[in-house]
Amino acid sequence: MRRNTPRNLLVVVLAALHCAALAQLQVPSDGSDGIIDVSVDTTIDLGLAPTGVWNQPGTGVGVYDPERWAVVFKLQSLRVRDGARLTFRNHPKNPPVVFLVQGDVTVDPNGSILLNGGNGNQARPAEPGPGGFRGGGPGSAGLETGAGFGPGGGAVRGIDGASFAWGTHATQGPNNGLPIYSNSEILPLIGGSGAGAGATTQSGGGAGGGAVLIATGGTLTVNGIIDARGGSGNFGSSDGAGGAVRLVASRIAGSGQVVTSNGGSQGQGRTRFESGQDLFNGSVHGTFRRDSVGTQFQLWPVSSAPSVRIARIGSTNIPADPKSEFSFPTDATVSTTAPVRIRVEATNVPTDGSWSVFLRTSPRNGEQVYVQMTLVSGSLVQSFWEVDVAFPRGFTAMTARAARN
Repeated sequence: MRRNTPRNLLVVVLAALHCAALAQLQVPSDGSDGIIDVSVDTTIDLGLAPTGVWNQPGTGVGVYDPERWAVVFKLQSLRVRDGARLTFRNHPKNPPVVFLVQGDVTVDPNGSILLNGGNGNQARPAEPGPGGFRGGGPGSAGLETGAGFGPGGGAVRGIDGASFAWGTHATQGPNNGLPIYSNSEILPLIGGSGAGAGATTQSGGGAGGGAVLIATGGTLTVNGIIDARGGSGNFGSSDGAGGAVRLVASRIAGSGQVVTSNGGSQGQGRTRFESGQDLFNGSVHGTFRRDSVGTQFQLWPVSSAPSVRIARIGSTNIPADPKSEFSFPTDATVSTTAPVRIRVEATNVPTDGSWSVFLRTSPRNGEQVYVQMTLVSGSLVQSFWEVDVAFPRGFTAMTARAARN
């Protein structure tokens, strides 16, 4: 009896430790979007997702939450089988994709989840992966080529010789010394920026890779590929920046690939694994971070995180969820080539001089303008920043962001 007691105690202790190490991650999914089991090439149309709150019951097509800027699927399980490809058609607001899964997630050998940016072309700005940004548009008779889009978009090669897009991991922005636009936690979820076009009318820049979060309370196995690389340039332009892939699971396994690279070192995106047990022995292309996780994980940025939005252009108030499309109706119309005042509303951005707010304007045809804005009123809770910008004729997209000095 004495000889058996220590042995029994040892078994109990080991069992307890084993259970603690593999404690199941709690994922906020009710499974209302059902099962995704891809056995043949399949494209998910993100534009079918109704607008709502991310955690409301789904109907099989996800929910677009404009506050979170994401299309969220709450699944029972997700599998991409051998030889099948899962691709996406962008939502009109081009948000990233979030899969919250109750059971296991499996990408079989030769199966693939693709969020690549489009290649540069001769007709129009290349389309990004979900949550990424367009490539610079090719020119045409009488119209210049365009800079890449997004916070790290590349300049027009014909103007300054640099058309590459800065990736989410870069140590500087599209002009030397400017701040980066992402972090290794991939919070918030954001994809790659587009490359600028080349000097000729045929040379559209590659678009940025998309962004995806896959979280499961079970095992996430990648024996195939999850690919969010940027698109290739065309006729002398450069590649779009890689996107972002965040995988969160009780256990991560497999020997496949995760790709968020492109455009050389400055164009790499980010990959992050968060798991209770990391058994993945495959390859990761792009900046990579591994973290341990218990039963809880951070799904969205904290409520106190800094945020900015473009609130007004001239006398036009901008909707909280702008579409930034090169088509009518636009978010705002400017009927003058004289400078127009742009107002940005900031929340949780310090106003003591330790932070700055920047505005980047990217015409459909023409060079980018990247300027620092001036604080005009407010406090940490809410502040307003302004700058005067002249717009060329045609469509222009704008991006605002705050950064620590």
